[in-house]
Amino acid sequence: MGVRNNKNMKSLKTFSGKGEAYTALSVSTEVGSRYLVHQVVVSYSANPTQTGVTINLDSGLGADYDAVLLTGDANTRYSIFPEDLIKPFIVMEGDVLTVTAPAGGAGITSAISILAEKL
Repeated sequence: MGVRNNKNMKSLKTFSGKGEAYTALSVSTEVGSRYLVHQVVVSYSANPTQTGVTINLDSGLGADYDAVLLTGDANTRYSIFPEDLIKPFIVMEGDVLTVTAPAGGAGITSAISILAEKL
C-alpha cells in the first residue's frame, strides 16, 4: 500500500493498495490530517463472488460516532464512488476513512484507491 502525491496538484493524495487472490483488502486515510475525499475506486480482477465493498468512518470523537457510510452491491467488479457518498465528504484530523473490499473468490485480486485533497 502506498501514499503518493499527485505531481500536478501537490495537495492531492492517493491512498492505494492491491490485494492478494481470495483475500480481503482494506485501505485507509492517515490520521492527523484533514481531507476532502474526491473519489474512491475499487476494482476486482474478475466478477467477485462475495458481499459488496464497504466505506467506514472511524471517528476521532469515539466509537459512538463511527459509521458505515456505504455498502456497495455484491458481485460488482468495479465500484466508483462518490455517487452514493455525500459530496463533498470531509475527513477530519482525528478521523480515518477505511475502504474494504471483501475477498473476491478463488484467484480474484482487488485494488483500492482513495483520491483525497489535503485541506
